[in-house]
This record gives sequence, structure tokens and C-alpha cells, in this order.
Amino acid sequence: RVHGGFLAEPSGACRRCPSEPRALLSVFVVAVVALSSACVAVVALSRGARADVEELRVRRLPPSIPLVITALQIVGVLAVADLSWPPSAQRALAVFNVASLDVSIFASECSLSDFGAKYAVALVAPVVFALLVVVQLALVRLWVRAPVPTASFGSQLLAVLFLAGPLAYLPLARSSLVLFDCTRLADGRYYLDADMSVECFAGSWRALLPLGVVGLALYVCGIPIAIGATLFVHRNGLFSDATVIRAYGSLYRLFRRPMVAMPLALLGKKLAIACCSLFLSRLQGLQIAGFLAVILVGGLVQLKAAPYFYPEYDRIELVFTALLSTILVGGLVVHANQGESATPSTKSNQAKFVIVLVVMCVVALLGFAVLAVANDIRTVVAEARARRQGKPLGESAHARRLRAISRAGLADIDDPEGFMQSVLGEQTVKRTTVSAAETETEMLPL
Repeated sequence: RVHGGFLAEPSGACRRCPSEPRALLSVFVVAVVALSSACVAVVALSRGARADVEELRVRRLPPSIPLVITALQIVGVLAVADLSWPPSAQRALAVFNVASLDVSIFASECSLSDFGAKYAVALVAPVVFALLVVVQLALVRLWVRAPVPTASFGSQLLAVLFLAGPLAYLPLARSSLVLFDCTRLADGRYYLDADMSVECFAGSWRALLPLGVVGLALYVCGIPIAIGATLFVHRNGLFSDATVIRAYGSLYRLFRRPMVAMPLALLGKKLAIACCSLFLSRLQGLQIAGFLAVILVGGLVQLKAAPYFYPEYDRIELVFTALLSTILVGGLVVHANQGESATPSTKSNQAKFVIVLVVMCVVALLGFAVLAVANDIRTVVAEARARRQGKPLGESAHARRLRAISRAGLADIDDPEGFMQSVLGEQTVKRTTVSAAETETEMLPL
């Protein structure tokens, strides 16, 4: 809330509103326009590409960027969670809310009159984004002629929305569900956690309820249903139908064939994090346990299933899981020392420890993110150069890992050729026997 020209931050501290708050809000609008243009450009670049399984796996843009953005969004959620972070630690984490295009980053409460206006902007912004996409996509199809037949306008529109939807799902889910995060106070009435001046189930809250229901339908439920329905309806053509690959390949191109439903699991993880951040905000211990459970279970699934076609992205996810879990350990330390029995000296020491821990994790996360994206860019450029020169791309990391596992296992089988024939059915196996010496000298590390 804004009082006397000062804005209350999630940490409880106050900062003065900027002199031109509406100018900062305009930055948010410009960012929405720029993102819509970027998404349309990504889809437009693939209009003339071949549509087959080989092309499906081609990396034209660094796939690590969405992974980095998602990790930064989760850090931003942890920052606004009521975990009694030391102010310095909270500010270091809250910077990452920029990755969510959180309107509060742009001091919207200084430029918007009340919670209702802020809530409306947060939920209407995606609709504006979709309308901008429609207009820009129509202009691209009108002015740019593709060298080969392309997908229909509707399919391309879905491709853009499927590109942006999963990336924005966490902030959209939080923005939609915040209206339903109410707390009962001593007077027996329920008030909105996000703004205690708003009484739930009455007055302005009821006026916002239709908008909240639309947000639940369009974003919280609509995005997973649309993605799930698309994958199910086109399940037989995901890797064979050229039209399906061109229109919807961005949904599952990074995942192995048995893991094409992984986008839904990732959306479920984001929804669970959003629910923990909102509905467990008054139960700090349970909230930390919920965050840890969601992140660690996600890490275990990542480790066990290895869902990505390129194994380097599994490693990136595991590193992010470790860093996020470490940040939560810092939150657990803060929570454990909030009791009255803790001395001022103990609280001061634990605050210093948490600040150092958080800063180290933030630096490590940013450094690793930059390194991952840089490596991705180098790979994308190298593959693009090889395609232009007509050179083979070489064996993928996925194929190298499979070859290493096969060699290690076949060395212990008496009849490797017969085993491979039984695995491959009627297919001809030309070279399956691997000598022990060859296995020892050529086996790659897993």
C-alpha cells in the first residue's frame, strides 16, 4: 500500500514512490509489446523450415533461456514469500521478479489507485499480448511470403501462445489466484492477504470476482487444458505429421519421445509453487516444507526420468534445483530463529549467515545461467553454420550417451548380436558386437 508517497515492500520496509510512476508503468506496457513481437518473430522464422523429426530437434534459439527464466521466476516468488528474510537478502531476491514482469516491480501501486486496478492490469495484460500477437502475425503472413506451404493462421497463433504460455504460467497463476488468498482476522471477517484493506466476499472483492473467475478459466486451467488437449489429439502425428510438427513442435521438441507429456508436469510444478506462495503464507514452516517438497520432487523426477532429448538441459535443471533448495535452507534458518527464545545476538548472526548464503546462491545462479546460455548460443551458431554449409551435424549428445550405455551393457552379454536383434525386432543389426578392449577405450562417461 501507498501512504504519504511511500510504498510498502514485501519485507516490511518502505521506499519513496518514483517521481514519475506512470512513466515506469509505461515500461511494463513496452515490455509486453516487445515480448509479443519476439514471440511472433520466433514462429515466423520457422515458417519456411522443413517439418520432420530431424528438423524438430534442430535448436534455432538457445533452449536454456526458458529454463533460466523459470528459475529466476521461482527465485522472485521466494522473495515475496513471508519468510522474514533479512532486508538485504529480500532485496537481492526480489530483483528477479523482473523475469515475471511483475507489475509491482514497476511501482504500479504508486500509479494505480487501488488493488482492484492493479489486479485488472495484471489479468488484462495477457489479453492485450494475445491481441498484439494476432495483429502482428497477420501482418507477417501478409507481407512475408514463405518459400514452402506453412501452417494455418490458427495453428501459428497457437504456436505463439504455446511458446509464451508455459513461460508465463507461474506469474499468471499467482496473479489470478491472489484474489482468493484470504485470511480471517480477529473480527471474524476475511481480508485479502495482498491488501488487508479489501474485505473478501464483500464490496470491491465481489466486483472483482468475475474477473478472477475468467483468470482461473483462461490462465490457471486454460493453458494446461489447451496443451494437454493438443498433445492428446495429435498424439499419433507428433513425430510424423509435418503440419503438427511445424505448428506444435515447440511444445515437445526438447523432450524425449516417452516424455512428450512433460510440459504438463512442469506446469503442475509451477502451479504448486504458486499455491504454496499464496495459500500457505500464514504458515511459514509448512510453506517452506511445501516449496522444498515441490522443488526436490521435481529434481528427483529430473534425475530419474532424464526427460530432455539433450542431456545438458537435465544437468541445468538439476543445478537450478540445488541452488533453489539452498536458498530455501536459508529461509528455514530464518524461520527457526524467529521465536522469543532466540537472543538478539543469535538473530544477528543468523541474519548475516542468510545474507551471505543468499548472495552466494544468487551469484552462482546468475553465473551458471550466463554460462549455460553462452554454451547454448555457441552450439546454435555452430549447428546453423553446419546446415548452411551442408555438413552433417554429427552425433548428438543424446546419441553419444545412448552409445556409451549400450557399449557398457553389451560387454556383459554373451550374445550381443542376438540381444540387439531381439530388442530391434525385424530390423537388421549390422554392428553390435563390442570387444572388451574397445569398450574400455571408447566408452564415454555417463
